[in-house]
Amino acid sequence: MGRPYRIYMEVGGQFASFRDPSSGSGIETYPVPTYSQAKGIMECIAMQPGAYIHPTSVEICFPLGRMGLTFNYMGPLRKSTSTANGDGAQISMTVLVDPCYRIYATVEADPRSCSKEKNAAHCLQAKFIRRLKNGQCLRRPCLGISDFPVTYFGSFREEIKVASFVNIKLRTMTKAIFNEPFNGKYAPSYYHNVFIRRGVMHYA
Repeated sequence: MGRPYRIYMEVGGQFASFRDPSSGSGIETYPVPTYSQAKGIMECIAMQPGAYIHPTSVEICFPLGRMGLTFNYMGPLRKSTSTANGDGAQISMTVLVDPCYRIYATVEADPRSCSKEKNAAHCLQAKFIRRLKNGQCLRRPCLGISDFPVTYFGSFREEIKVASFVNIKLRTMTKAIFNEPFNGKYAPSYYHNVFIRRGVMHYA
């Protein structure tokens, strides 16, 4: 596969919601983005045929404030009677307030790729670093859901420090929704007994 290349970035926003599927209809959030969500945030900056981004760890930079929100859902998953009457469905959720993270990853070559790029991983790393420095993105990153776009994405800011006082244990945490980094099948996977120590969580 060739050697991996390292990349990292900082993201922050007003709100975040990294949904815990075990929370049911009362939507709860993980304290940090899942592996898939971290991967998606970075892929908003750059992508490259023949290579993929593999998140390795995340750091929490601000205290984890939480707040409850309730909104009227008008989408297709409402009850048929609500849809027919044009009524919304009230949904409650817990969100993170003023979240900020530093995400670390490696860029690795896809051995199954037919890309003609001789070193697609290095190409993606260089593209990512350049675009991040220039404030460019394929689409604006969001923190869990599209309603919560980031207010900052870029290089590490000197005044931002890791919240080393944060220590959390999670019994389970969603890892990925698909079984491959490209064109995978729907096959959710999970981590068990996940630890955030001194503000840092490693994606196993």
